[in-house]
Amino acid sequence: MNLRARPGTGRIPTILIAIWLSCICPSSYAGAVETGADRITTLNPRYDLKRIRPSNFEPRVTGMAFRADGKLVLSTVNTLFGADWAAGMGADAKSLYLLSGIDGPDPEKIIVKKIAGPDGAAKLVDPQGIVILDGAYYVSDKDKLLKLEDSNGDDVIDVRTEVAHWKWGKSNHEFAFGPAYKDGYFYLTTSVQLAGPGPSAKVQNVDERGTCLKVSRADGSVEVIAGGLRT
Repeated sequence: MNLRARPGTGRIPTILIAIWLSCICPSSYAGAVETGADRITTLNPRYDLKRIRPSNFEPRVTGMAFRADGKLVLSTVNTLFGADWAAGMGADAKSLYLLSGIDGPDPEKIIVKKIAGPDGAAKLVDPQGIVILDGAYYVSDKDKLLKLEDSNGDDVIDVRTEVAHWKWGKSNHEFAFGPAYKDGYFYLTTSVQLAGPGPSAKVQNVDERGTCLKVSRADGSVEVIAGGLRT
């Protein structure tokens, strides 16, 4: 999604920055104490800030995408280091949420609906991003790319298809970030196993971690196109 300045104003549209600034996004690992230096206290004058969530909904967002009807879909982070890295107030971890009415003047009237989670048809493990194509939700989730669909129009995922798989050593820190999509291919990056909080493990459980992957939408084939990444 491209950000463009409004004609004659030089201002950037609000939606993307608003969701990040108004949601809880952890700045450190569990046990660390957040200080004033960790928080954004001023806003670049080229931006406007608008809260697009009700006050009782504070998700820890990993991905977001707009549907054709203007409704916003969010994916939320997995629980990694216990309560300090939980999903956030009013939101479950490992879930997708649909937000309706985000263009209205009152954020308290925004409607939030959970459409997928670790239970039910989706069986999400650790969704780290989402792309919407032809009404289907494509989600990167640990060791696989999922295609999630709503077959009856009730805004609840009831069809799950595994599009592609890649190597995963079953470590909590082995995420799959993305996907981005262009010209028939998805692009995502994988992180590596850690040796405790902080340093990377010198010996990984599997190879091809810390890589950028190119995934075919047509047949699910996976190609490593870059390496040497951490997180």
